[in-house]
Amino acid sequence: MWNPALSARGSSTFAIVWRANNRQQRFVAPLFTVLARRDFLIVGDMPQFVPMPCDLETERLRLRQLREDDSQTVRELWLERDPRVPRRIDRFGRPSIEDIQERIAAQLAESTRSGLSLLAIEEKSNPGLLGYCGLTVGAGSDTEPEIAFELFRTHQGCGFATEAASSVVDAAQATGRSRLWATVREWNVASFKVLAKLDFADSGRRTEDSVHGNTFWMLRDL
Repeated sequence: MWNPALSARGSSTFAIVWRANNRQQRFVAPLFTVLARRDFLIVGDMPQFVPMPCDLETERLRLRQLREDDSQTVRELWLERDPRVPRRIDRFGRPSIEDIQERIAAQLAESTRSGLSLLAIEEKSNPGLLGYCGLTVGAGSDTEPEIAFELFRTHQGCGFATEAASSVVDAAQATGRSRLWATVREWNVASFKVLAKLDFADSGRRTEDSVHGNTFWMLRDL
């Protein structure tokens, strides 16, 4: 572990690199947290971004903050997932509705910290959840977050994913960020088509997985 001499330089929030078990992790921490630890390396002030709006509208869609009472519908979305997706409802029925509720609560707390949000997608002319779309740290970072989207099969092929994701990309640019990531399994043709319409390009980076399919890291500069 590194044990650097720490200095504040007049800022209370830092971009931090933490090295543990031979792995580096980058995150944000307030100064009092940094001073309480001796295994951090300050690598620079964290850029300040405008929080992403929790409500967006397009021609056909309304995007709003996911709520804990969406948990049953979100679990139904999980039940539709392709068998090759690692995070699915298991043979024990987990995650349960209560588990999903806890996940949403954790996402809301993370949204408060990061200013990033996963938003529920609703059609203006027809009530009910179509899926979700938004920004998350995910496989990215606070400064270069990941876009994520998932829709029920009955609402796929209608352009809803592209319309919602396009609105989220615009919102990401408005926060002051300059780059977005998307991670996609090699077999997920539909998601690749959506990302191509949003001008995401293949970064050349891969995460190999012989069981669930290799992951392509797609990139868009804003």
